[in-house]
Amino acid sequence: FKTNIVKSIISPKNFIYFVKEQMLIATYRNIILNFLIALSLGLYFASVIYLFRANIYLDMILSSVFTNPDTKMNIAYVINSPVNLLLLISVAVYLKIIIITSLVFILDFLFIKKSNLRTIYTITIWSFIPFLIFLLIGTVIYKLSGEGSAFITVTFVLFILTYLYCYIKLLHGYKIIFEFSTLKIVIY
Repeated sequence: FKTNIVKSIISPKNFIYFVKEQMLIATYRNIILNFLIALSLGLYFASVIYLFRANIYLDMILSSVFTNPDTKMNIAYVINSPVNLLLLISVAVYLKIIIITSLVFILDFLFIKKSNLRTIYTITIWSFIPFLIFLLIGTVIYKLSGEGSAFITVTFVLFILTYLYCYIKLLHGYKIIFEFSTLKIVIY
């Protein structure tokens, strides 16, 4: 498991060819990795939102998004409970990864080069490996953010850069397994 993570980070292109040709990664490892990625992003965002729960701007955003007072109260209840917030965000991230995989599998029927669901799921999951760093950041963010908001700003920039890197890596992985040009992958 550890060697696959190192291969995925150090040489992603070779790892994708490895997955495409040999597929030696068990499905239960993909599910565990999906759970860990969802947990790391859930922990990070739950920590940031819990830290800003008393902020007036967050309250204004909630008021403008959720116009129903009962819905806003329910959201405020979830925000004030860090465990519920962690579970809600983690489930949302887990489902987002499943939805991305499902959409690509549905689009697979339009392509000439077919791929199976397991390969698509593996490429999707292993493209999001860099998000595991947020497991560490989410654990210490509350303690370090007490000294100032500079740490929060740095983590947001790190999140945006990691997000862009992961989606570029994801598109590159789909490009390899479907044998498309970069332009066609971006269009699809």
